[in-house]
Amino acid sequence: YGYFFWLVILSTSLIGLLKSQSAHACPWNITIPTHQGFFWDFSATKGHCFPGGHASTGFALMAGFFVFRLSDKKRAYFFLISGLILGFAMGWAQMMRGAHFLSHNLWTAWIIWLVNVSFYLLNYKRFNPSQSMDKAAEKV
Repeated sequence: YGYFFWLVILSTSLIGLLKSQSAHACPWNITIPTHQGFFWDFSATKGHCFPGGHASTGFALMAGFFVFRLSDKKRAYFFLISGLILGFAMGWAQMMRGAHFLSHNLWTAWIIWLVNVSFYLLNYKRFNPSQSMDKAAEKV
């Protein structure tokens, strides 16, 4: 559970850090209303909109997939599917407000997935029950 907690904190914090350093503008900053509709100003530099911060909260639950992948497959897939559903739902809500493009939320999911895969590869031995049983048997 500690691994899950710290990975959720790390992944959402990383998204927040990337967002604070980003120069990508939000849709509501690059649309200029005119009498005939909207004009898109793609040269707008008001930033701090990429990647999606709200979506990262949902996507962070994907860490549970890696925690329970070997020990409880049902719970692992629950975390994976619920993380994807919540992340895309929260991202969709922000897109409807004009705060993000779809690409912002897709990149958020991709970045959090890569963080989870990277840390899982570094800590794989802690989650492998057969390997920890072998080590315990060697000590006896």
